[in-house]
Amino acid sequence: MRVLFRPQARIAALEAQAWYESRAAGLGLEFARAIDAAVASAVRNPEAYPSLQVIAGASCCAGFRSHWSIAFVVMSCWS
Repeated sequence: MRVLFRPQARIAALEAQAWYESRAAGLGLEFARAIDAAVASAVRNPEAYPSLQVIAGASCCAGFRSHWSIAFVVMSCWS
């Protein structure tokens, strides 16, 4: 399965990682690992996450310390 991030989401995550790291050494890495774990969980079992009312076809999983959420859409084919 391929996982794609919108450019804006990738930039926001990298900025957040840098911000967390500036607060405490190692916190940025903890943030990145939490995001990776949340994405891996969504890939393994996307049906386990609630659907979003504001984005048609999207679901949401928790990210880092409940301050982040990851919205995702499962697509059966890529064009």
